[in-house]
Amino acid sequence: CPRRIRRILDKNIKFHRMCAYMIVLMTLIHYFAHSFNVDFFTSAYTSKILVTDSNSVIQRKRLVARLIQIGNAPNETYLNPIRSNVVVGAVFLLTGGWTGVIITLSLFFMVTSSVEFIRRSYFEVFWFTHHLFIVFYGFLVVHGISMQVRGQTAASLLVHDPKRCSLINPALWPQNNCPTPVFAGSAPMTWKWVIAPMVLYVIERIIRLVRFNQQVEILKVIKHPSRVIEIQMRKKGFNAEVGQYVFIMCPQLSQLEWHPFTLTSAPEEDYCSVHVRIVGDWTTGLSKVLPSWKMPKLAIDGPFGTASEDVFNYPVAICVGSGIGVTPFASLLKSVWYVIQVNTASTHTLLVDGTISRYDSARDVITGLEQKTNYGRPNWDEIFSKTAQSHPNTHVGVFFCGVAALSAKVGVWCCTKFSNSNNRKISFHYNKENF
Repeated sequence: CPRRIRRILDKNIKFHRMCAYMIVLMTLIHYFAHSFNVDFFTSAYTSKILVTDSNSVIQRKRLVARLIQIGNAPNETYLNPIRSNVVVGAVFLLTGGWTGVIITLSLFFMVTSSVEFIRRSYFEVFWFTHHLFIVFYGFLVVHGISMQVRGQTAASLLVHDPKRCSLINPALWPQNNCPTPVFAGSAPMTWKWVIAPMVLYVIERIIRLVRFNQQVEILKVIKHPSRVIEIQMRKKGFNAEVGQYVFIMCPQLSQLEWHPFTLTSAPEEDYCSVHVRIVGDWTTGLSKVLPSWKMPKLAIDGPFGTASEDVFNYPVAICVGSGIGVTPFASLLKSVWYVIQVNTASTHTLLVDGTISRYDSARDVITGLEQKTNYGRPNWDEIFSKTAQSHPNTHVGVFFCGVAALSAKVGVWCCTKFSNSNNRKISFHYNKENF
């Protein structure tokens, strides 16, 4: 597909977060609106006419009292669903009330467990609570099934004009051609909005189940420095491009946890590999079961695309990795080593980190290229300036994976500053992914 479309699709996580922010905002508005509604309905139910009330207040209270009573007699439809002077009890007696509480609590746990600290340190908490979206959408579909938000029907409006009849004492309505108004709620429409995504989700789950049952052969397990293990695997029909990632599940540890890992193998190799940093409970457990005499069963779901896939779609590419963010480019470096010939494409690969030991596991890939390795902090002005001078009239892809602070400097400052510099008509296209 066109480059512009690919760049939009590469921002799927950002789009997901923006949708989540909007859902939270709309939920808060919805929650507070109904909180006021329940308070008004309860106040109306307990409202009494006082001797000190003015005529206009008395008329309003009479009207409110009559509207509350509608629905008590046979063949009448109610307007006020509240039949209690206890607010909390009234809420939980309504279908919309108790389902709304469940929906709001589900969203609360999903949002609070999605903060970066929880995702990094307690991935299992994030993973399991995020699946509360099933509860969220399930109760969202039935939230309005009782049609408790009601209004006067179109047919009733023809014979009972609210503007005229509201000025008349409700006890005198029959004598003034104001028949008892009829109220009804709208049929729930939420299912029309969620049915398509839910069907897609079910299909995706079925595909994952099929992939779970496909055999994965573990060829080799290599222990690297800095608490990193490399797993080389083979799966029938598995094909991947540079920079893609997979979800891995180990039934021996948990049949519910799927963890994402970037592929570090090249498309030209007859196996796929991942580098796993031992930092949490699941990765620690995996490191313990892998050295056993009988290899554990692994399941692979994927591969899935990232922005790094497009690296060969640019005549010139600058790749910047920070920390564990160098792993998406390990696959690229291997592919360059295998197939890229001199003058076919120009790839400037920068591995940026505080300590070289953080990517010891990729050292054999780097040295295998027999290219000069520079240590220290890169001079971004010099790098982008030289690239702009050497490649006029060129689209340059800048691929980044790492910390947000460096992303802001490389993406916002460098790409904006040096695009079309000195009328050379060079364009830097920024592609970012984060772990």
